[in-house]
Amino acid sequence: MSTMEKLIVKEFDKIHCNSHLDQYNNSHFIDRDKFVKLKKLIFTYDNENKGEISSFFKLGYNNQMGEYIQIQNYVGVIELPNLIQIEMLPKIIGHVTVEESRKILMRMIKYLDKFPMEISDNAGVGSYDMNILEIFINMYLIEVMKVLKKGLISDYVNHEESITYFKGKFNIGNHIKENYGRKDKVRMNFDEYDIDISENRVIKVCIEKLRKLSSDMQNQKLVLRLLPHFDGIKSSVNLEKEFNKIVIGRKNKYYKNIIQWTKIILKNKSFSSVVGSNNARVLLFPMEKIFERYVGKLIKEKFNSFGYEVSLQEKSKYLFDAPKSFRLIPDIVIKKDRKIIGIMDTKWKILTSDMGNYGISQEDMYQMFTYSKLYNCEKIFLLYPKSDIGDKIIVYAREGIEVSVCFLDFLEVGKSIDKIFLKAEVL
Repeated sequence: MSTMEKLIVKEFDKIHCNSHLDQYNNSHFIDRDKFVKLKKLIFTYDNENKGEISSFFKLGYNNQMGEYIQIQNYVGVIELPNLIQIEMLPKIIGHVTVEESRKILMRMIKYLDKFPMEISDNAGVGSYDMNILEIFINMYLIEVMKVLKKGLISDYVNHEESITYFKGKFNIGNHIKENYGRKDKVRMNFDEYDIDISENRVIKVCIEKLRKLSSDMQNQKLVLRLLPHFDGIKSSVNLEKEFNKIVIGRKNKYYKNIIQWTKIILKNKSFSSVVGSNNARVLLFPMEKIFERYVGKLIKEKFNSFGYEVSLQEKSKYLFDAPKSFRLIPDIVIKKDRKIIGIMDTKWKILTSDMGNYGISQEDMYQMFTYSKLYNCEKIFLLYPKSDIGDKIIVYAREGIEVSVCFLDFLEVGKSIDKIFLKAEVL
């Protein structure tokens, strides 16, 4: 069995198999066997249409580096068990350690709609020396521990079995089939208060799955502590049926978060995927979507607190009215007294002072100008991650319209949001 190689890269870094070029031009070296298997995985996903992993990786070639695989703007972990584990972190400007990058990323991911916010804020997850996949696993296991402290819930479960005494309803048909001629057994149908219910079954299945996924010693120890509590609980094979039985109410409300997480892990293909015999493990997130949701919700929290109404991904207008076509979907629309007073769009792109117009695309500016005209709004904002430009606000103006280019510093995001708010107030 080969040793698992662990590689940490950032968005748009390149992976190649020429050892003398390691660390050249944001590149990383792996041996040819692993390179070939990783490339095969990419083609396998494409051919089987199971995630289109080519959107996560780009295959390329140049004269200096030869063949390479380039990370796209996705973050997370992809693993070929016993071969290589590649962790992809966001490209953040400034001196940011790997642990800080993970912490920033986890802070952003918690704003995605499909993740239970309460768990993402769990104070027990302080070990950012784990990769992102292991952090998620750790978060889940800690949440299970919180449930166990309150106690596994029980409910009346219907049983039908042959026992030595009368209990419940006598099933004469099945008794004749199974116990004909026997005087020591009777086939009975009865209800019994039991922990072997759907809520606990799906959690047990999830823990067992995470045990196979995790290679972290701390997580493995947690699993071994948790599993004995689930002795006597079946590992269900019909998960859809089990989830359909679960209704969160007063009795089991403390299960709400863990059931949400369990659905994510067991039903969401992006958390882990199996491709043929490769048994690849995948946890990937698009940084554009993470940035959009993170910034949108921070802006909403800030402006709501001052009486503004904020809509995210508003779909009320079209580019053309006859016929209605080409829907406009600005990321953030800000209203005061039902009037639109500001429109903001997020762009996950690192601008630089070395490029014309700092690298802001002409198409983005066209888009902002269109928003201004069709929404009759003069306050337009483009929001980018912090770059070498600094944190100054860049303003482009014409005919009463001002497009403010603002930057978010992930290490001091609160100050960045305050600055954007003040600029919106002044305009």
